[in-house]
Amino acid sequence: MYLKFIPVTIILCFCFVAKSFSQSWNDLGPGYQTSDPYPFYYFKIATVNAATDRYATIIEVSAQGDANYFDQQGTFTVRIDKYENSGARFDGVEVRNTSGNPFAATFYISNNAIWVKSTYLWGRMYYRVIADFIGNSSPLVTLPIVPTTSAPVTTFVSNGFGIKCDFDNNVSYQLPFIQTNGSTILGQGVAMNSKLINTQDRPAITTGFIAGEINGFSGAGQTADDGFLRLSAGGGTTAATKTFIDISGYTASATNDRYENIILGTQGLERVRVDGSGNVGIGTKDAHGYKLAVNGAGIFTKVVVKNYVNWPDYVFDSSYHLPTLESVEKYVTVNKHLQGIPNAATIENENVDLGAMQSMLLKKMEEVTLYLIELKKENNALREEVRQLKAKY
Repeated sequence: MYLKFIPVTIILCFCFVAKSFSQSWNDLGPGYQTSDPYPFYYFKIATVNAATDRYATIIEVSAQGDANYFDQQGTFTVRIDKYENSGARFDGVEVRNTSGNPFAATFYISNNAIWVKSTYLWGRMYYRVIADFIGNSSPLVTLPIVPTTSAPVTTFVSNGFGIKCDFDNNVSYQLPFIQTNGSTILGQGVAMNSKLINTQDRPAITTGFIAGEINGFSGAGQTADDGFLRLSAGGGTTAATKTFIDISGYTASATNDRYENIILGTQGLERVRVDGSGNVGIGTKDAHGYKLAVNGAGIFTKVVVKNYVNWPDYVFDSSYHLPTLESVEKYVTVNKHLQGIPNAATIENENVDLGAMQSMLLKKMEEVTLYLIELKKENNALREEVRQLKAKY
């Protein structure tokens, strides 16, 4: 009898399973001392229990204020990371508001401890562990937590804005939050990927919106043609300190103040308006059909009026009829202004066309030049007559 040996490959699988769970809520007690004057409590919820600990822990903290008010409660997620060779400090801490009022609690964070305080009276504080991803150690303070009314001395404070603390470099970053009215507040800059490269042309204007585009749509939804977007700075308590840019789309009426225009404002007031036709008004809402309308003084280092076709070089043409000085005198005596120049009433009603006015003034200067040339000739002739008369006597 022969034995046949069949080779067998044995594969050993080593699986590391994270210890992840979600506990029921732990009641830390009232968020304030229950005797007058009811000072708020500070709860130390996490600390470095041992320098060699290693963990990636996520917990939830809920600050429940007065139940008579819907906006005095908030729930927060806290992530704590530590490497065992980092010593007696955390590597990183992150706090975010996940529901309710982001101002319902304040977190006090140092590189080795985290404290939390409620913002509102007549409520209680709670926390629970969501997950422990690494190791068997934990940064949590053993229950029951004994609070204090003395504010802790910490490196970073988070209230409203979330916070991401990098204790490897001892820096922190504010994280965005959503207010109870639904508006989003950003703590850092906004960067968007337009998906364009530097050899591509400007994208065409299309319906809807594309990558890299910020769009303000109306209550009718994103597919409607109307919309409004305001960018502003300042004005937290006083509207007169706000600087802003208003961008308005289509409205039901062309007479509406925000019909297809762009407004630039300072100190809470409109300063510049670009209307739907591209006309620009500075200090005025109505450009009256002009490409640029300015209500106020202006100063320029250079002004160019181009392509004025009726330039008065014809005055020097031999066929030009130069009015006599006698006719000029008669005209100005009767009309109180030069012929061909608008009078004061006309300027007041119709304004000044710079190109036309320059042309008219140049015409008068050229006519004056011709008068001077004639007078020079007459003067020379008289001098010659005088010279000849003197020569006889």
